[in-house]
Amino acid sequence: MLDINQLRRDLPSVIAKLEKRKNPQAFLNVDAYQALEAERKTLQTRTEELQASRKSQGKAAPKVVGGSTITQQLAKNLFLSGERTFIRKGQEFVLTLMLEGLLGKQRILEIYLNHVEWGEGIFGAEAAAQHYFQKPASLLTPWEAGRLAVMLPRPKHYQKFPQSEYLSGRTEIILMRMGSAQLP
Repeated sequence: MLDINQLRRDLPSVIAKLEKRKNPQAFLNVDAYQALEAERKTLQTRTEELQASRKSQGKAAPKVVGGSTITQQLAKNLFLSGERTFIRKGQEFVLTLMLEGLLGKQRILEIYLNHVEWGEGIFGAEAAAQHYFQKPASLLTPWEAGRLAVMLPRPKHYQKFPQSEYLSGRTEIILMRMGSAQLP
């Protein structure tokens, strides 16, 4: 398992820049963990707004995805199944509180980056760097780190479409926003 200090700074930092469209200034002087949490809340709000809009137009609502915090995702990935039940969400809630009580933000981010899935059978930043760029995570360029970060919402999908316009466009946006991300 990689220590967060062994990762090139760009990878954890770029995660913090994923999709901050509404208020780019919100990323200034906040750590990567807080930025990720804020982004997840923003995405959840946007999804809810889209669902309400589509419902009022008589259209089918889009499938709800995401919305979990980094700590919630970590709890699910380490200890729970992917099923969507109230029981599992309750278990996730308890585990999340325990993780946040026992571990600091930097350690949570470190464990997350070492366990998050970047494609079919590709777990952790080191495996992703080796798979996609044939190099250790500590040697990723800012562009490569941005590319990996953009894949996180749908890694299996983007693994199948690595040359998609979306990945390229979002990677460029992430690169422009990387400078102000700070690690916890």
